[in-house]
Amino acid sequence: MPRRKKTPLINNQFYHIFNRTIDRKEIFINKKIIKRTLITLFYYQYQHPPLRLSYFLKKSKEEQEKIFGKL
Repeated sequence: MPRRKKTPLINNQFYHIFNRTIDRKEIFINKKIIKRTLITLFYYQYQHPPLRLSYFLKKSKEEQEKIFGKL
């Protein structure tokens, strides 16, 4: 399967996010998927986050705030 060339995303730039697949199936079909997408984009806006998102989300809210404070 072809993969996207690993070009870094840059802050203060605009990127297009597709809302459907090649065969025209919807991607954002419910609020849970939309929320997860927004959380992912927000988290990975930082160049070198200390944890993978799945580990970050398992932390308590206090620990998450500490991590964001360091970023």
